[in-house]
Amino acid sequence: MIDAASYMLAADTDALRAATFDGAVLCTLVGVEGGFSRSVGAQFAVQPDGSTVGDMTGGCLEAALITEAQGVRETGRARSVRYGLGSPFIDIRLPCGGGVDCFIDPAPDRALLADVLARLEGRAPVALSFATEEGKANYRLEAAPPGRVSGFGEDGGRFTRIFHPRLRLLLLGIGPEMHAVARFAQIHGCQVESFWPAGRQGMPPSAQPLWLGSPPDISVDPWTAIILLFHEHEWESGILPWALASDAFFVGAMGGARTSERRQAELRRRGVSEADMARLHGPIGLIPHVKDARTLGLSILAQVVEHYLDQVVPAER
Repeated sequence: MIDAASYMLAADTDALRAATFDGAVLCTLVGVEGGFSRSVGAQFAVQPDGSTVGDMTGGCLEAALITEAQGVRETGRARSVRYGLGSPFIDIRLPCGGGVDCFIDPAPDRALLADVLARLEGRAPVALSFATEEGKANYRLEAAPPGRVSGFGEDGGRFTRIFHPRLRLLLLGIGPEMHAVARFAQIHGCQVESFWPAGRQGMPPSAQPLWLGSPPDISVDPWTAIILLFHEHEWESGILPWALASDAFFVGAMGGARTSERRQAELRRRGVSEADMARLHGPIGLIPHVKDARTLGLSILAQVVEHYLDQVVPAER
């Protein structure tokens, strides 16, 4: 039986991290014709012992990719391979009926891959480009402006993989809702940072103390969501103006319709602009009128992820 608390899905950078080690072959999905279960840019690493890291094809092509990786490791030359529609491999068909192009590299620039991971750890987006003709990929880093997506450039010569910093949740509050959101978010692979009223019981060991009237002293970037989960709403008055003025892509607060009305009135009294108040989600969650903490936690995370995919990484959906 799988323990849901410890089971983690493949993260976006798992294959890249595995490919920093000698002998690992890096596979990248560079083209999709028709429907397919993964987006362009998905990656998969094949290690020298044949084990794999990452999720590039949803299980459709792993065996074929392992065989191909062993071949390019022997030749030392990267190459693109077509599977499915239009492929020379007539015995390999995709259930969706489409075709995919995979770039398989036995010797990626491992130092540059490590640099990409370090930049992402520093919460910066990264664009990693490479040539896909047979031979050497010639990796390089490029600018990653907002809205740029993974794919080939206009000349079709180089493929660029866009990496975004990991979805980060700042949870501020107290009670079982905090534990529920944190647990689901960690299973999803989010970076979670919790802030709990100082001196109150039930504070998780990883949480940081929070003081009435003061927001946390922490930087907020566009890949961060701020969630307020207070039952005593006076805690919000010193935090919400800070949250709404930040670069967070999502700000939400727990409470019903009446609480939300009082919250809006208090924000106006504090001089918060209508534009900033329009950013606030409350009542929070995709499922209305939820009172069970676990269901509310799942409902909140689903709403955050929905906005993340719509606003932050729409092309990766």
